[in-house]
Amino acid sequence: MNIHDLFIHQQDVAEKLKTVLRDRGYTKVSFSKKLGITRPTLDTILNGKCSSTTKYNSYFKKILDILSLSPDALYSTRITSPMVSAVYSSNDPVETPSEKEKKQCDLLENLLSLASTYCV
Repeated sequence: MNIHDLFIHQQDVAEKLKTVLRDRGYTKVSFSKKLGITRPTLDTILNGKCSSTTKYNSYFKKILDILSLSPDALYSTRITSPMVSAVYSSNDPVETPSEKEKKQCDLLENLLSLASTYCV
C-alpha cells in the first residue's frame, strides 16, 4: 500500500488516523501544530474530505513521518472506541435538585459533549 492508496480509502484512513492520534495522546490542536497545518485543515483530513491528491500526499508524508508509521501500518490499525469508565454510587441524593442545580448539570453535560467533539 502507498500514500495514493490511502487517498483512495481516505474515509477508512481518517478513522484509523483518529484512533492513532487518540492512542498517542494528541489533540487536534497539538497535532496540527506539530504537522504545521491549521486545525481546520486537519479536520478536513480527519473527516476524509481532502479533495486534492497532491495536498493529501504531502500531508500524509509528514503525518506518517511524525507518527513513524508506514502506509501499511496505518491502514492495518484497528479502529477502537475511547475507553470510558463510570463509577456508580448508591449515594443518590434524596432531595430533588433545584432549578439552579439542574441548569448547572445541563451546562456541564453540554461542556462534556462539546469537549468530546474536539478530543480525538
